[in-house]
Amino acid sequence: MNRETFYTYLQHPEKLDAVSLQSLTELVQDYPYFQAGQMLYVKNLQNQENIRFNKQLKIAAAYASDRKVLFDLLNISSLNKSDEVAQVEVPPEEMTPVVEYEEVETVTPPTPEPVPVPEPEAEAEPLHDPEPEPVPEPEPEP
Repeated sequence: MNRETFYTYLQHPEKLDAVSLQSLTELVQDYPYFQAGQMLYVKNLQNQENIRFNKQLKIAAAYASDRKVLFDLLNISSLNKSDEVAQVEVPPEEMTPVVEYEEVETVTPPTPEPVPVPEPEAEAEPLHDPEPEPVPEPEPEP
């Protein structure tokens, strides 16, 4: 593949075909880190509906420095084709009617009253048991 052909494919990826697939395959095998080559190769696989597309897409995404460019290449070109279809006029009777909704009043629940907290008693009970009373020892028997 020469430089002019490669530039043509970059500017017009829709021109990628079976002949370009073979040359891009060789290019990617010789220069696997060539990002533009990887992206055009994936685009070519997509155009040809090749079974290797999904696997190569993962590889190209790994090599891409900006995946948005890869996304745009794969999706924007197909969107341009669908724009021609989207420009067909639809008769008004086939259009979906716009549904208008009534404004609904929002109801907020009343705020609860604060719960009274009992005040501490003046004399609090001890938290531990009081000391036990000493038990008198029994007297020895004579």
